[in-house]
Amino acid sequence: MSDATQAVVAAAWRVHGPRLLRRRPAVLDDWLSGLEHQHDPVTILATMATTYGIDHDYTYDISGPDHLKSFTATIRLRDARARVHWWTERLPGTPGKPEVKGATAEAVLDILAAPVNGAVDDFPAPERDLLVFLLRAQLDGLGQPTEGQHARMLARGDLGTDLLTTGDTEAFLA
Repeated sequence: MSDATQAVVAAAWRVHGPRLLRRRPAVLDDWLSGLEHQHDPVTILATMATTYGIDHDYTYDISGPDHLKSFTATIRLRDARARVHWWTERLPGTPGKPEVKGATAEAVLDILAAPVNGAVDDFPAPERDLLVFLLRAQLDGLGQPTEGQHARMLARGDLGTDLLTTGDTEAFLA
């Protein structure tokens, strides 16, 4: 996989040259993002959490009568330094457990992907706090990654590597 990634980046460099340092082309960004999104959001989040030693579990709040139960999911994330962060996602209507669990995982992943999308400055405080928590948790739980883990981290843009490769050092340092 790393050879294929290197070939695609080399081809992008040949076409875009130094402009690639300012911003990843949308096609390259979509391709790199697509490498990681071969599973559902819950699985992707669990894989990322396991890679960085982040404990996570879901709790559910139930509302409504028995025949129209509605669930709300909250994920508890605990990093290697025992810092804890909670994130709750609510869906309209009467969603079941699998739907709210998936929506919660997807919301966390969307926030983590924000530096690639350039929307960090527009985040309200709760989303920004979650992003800061996740980036710190990734750094604290990194340990000694293998070569394969390095390639996956770069492909996903983990640890702000997407910001470094695009030359956005200001966002990386933020």
